[in-house]
Amino acid sequence: MTAIDSGPVLVARKIVKASRTTGSVPNAIYSRALIASLPHVPVERPHFAPNYGSDLGVRSSSDPREYFAGTVERMGIRADIDLAATIRDVSQGWAEETLTDTQLAAHMDSLISFVGSWHSAAELGRHVLDSNRPVLSHRALTYIASAQSAIGSDEAGRLFQLAGETPDATLPDKAMAGVRRAAWLIKRRGDLVAGSVQLAETIRKISEWADDFLISAADRSVLSAVCLNLQALNLARSRDLKSALETLRHGNELIRADELVTVGEDARRRYAAQISVNIAQVYCKSDMVPAAVALMAEHCEWVRANHVGSVSEALAIYGYALYLNEDYSLAETVLAESTALIAEEGAPSRLMTARKIRAVCLDRIGRSNECSDLVRAIEADPLGIDGFRWGDS
Repeated sequence: MTAIDSGPVLVARKIVKASRTTGSVPNAIYSRALIASLPHVPVERPHFAPNYGSDLGVRSSSDPREYFAGTVERMGIRADIDLAATIRDVSQGWAEETLTDTQLAAHMDSLISFVGSWHSAAELGRHVLDSNRPVLSHRALTYIASAQSAIGSDEAGRLFQLAGETPDATLPDKAMAGVRRAAWLIKRRGDLVAGSVQLAETIRKISEWADDFLISAADRSVLSAVCLNLQALNLARSRDLKSALETLRHGNELIRADELVTVGEDARRRYAAQISVNIAQVYCKSDMVPAAVALMAEHCEWVRANHVGSVSEALAIYGYALYLNEDYSLAETVLAESTALIAEEGAPSRLMTARKIRAVCLDRIGRSNECSDLVRAIEADPLGIDGFRWGDS
């Protein structure tokens, strides 16, 4: 089968070529472009190029679109992509079977994580679903479900379920399909009861697989911890913070299991980082700010040693906890490091939040000039890229 060189693919290749010519392209846009320039979706990807469609399939972040638009403009690359033509060409390639499931997933990924056009991805997915050719790939169907969820389609829940039933779906894939469907029920539909039932059923299946020696005991622990992490969110939404905290603590114990077989170590560490951050956030909401500060101080050291992709978020939450604890000087120091990392990672919304808290801290410790400079930068340089040494500088 032949790959289709769509608009996003061609722009991605321009960026990759520009990097090779000038040697000066921000890591985030380069990493995303490198992935988008190829007819594959990587199993492991750098933290500069997150899969925005994998955030449990329910959040349609504007970060990739804003970062793409801002950086390509700064690079002087024309990026007036005809997304309608891209949808038409890829849809036709799928219907005519000149496109593989893997290539379809790659096009969906480029539309979501590179260009940031959720609506285009959803429209492409709709054309694919309406064709006479079934989607047999867990990954491709998960992208389609995520895009449908992003535009509020009621069909997303069914699609997440189907993603767990594809011929190539592994048992961890099946578990995560259940988690994504539960997240959709909780976050998109607001049906906390149905979401809880879906999580309980997913945990039951995970236990059965372990009992039948289809996955290891450690695999069971980690996958169950992922379910408990979402269940805690469900409890927090119900304002039961005590139960949410107990659930997260249980998940935090399970996630530390070793002897993994079907779950990747990087995934385990990423999930562990998320649970620790969520515990800290519940501490903050429960007026246990000193506990949040102590936890995040320890957690920041852990992620530095074990999961570099989680460092910026850990520092941001640590800085926020310090701010709530009125330790403004240390909070500012921590947030200064966090914002530098977040800017490098190309996450404008997270950058704005961390910058605003840092600006308040600067004001509280009497560094008003620096505070004013930062406030101006938030407005004038929302991507945090003005300080980058561009190839034409």
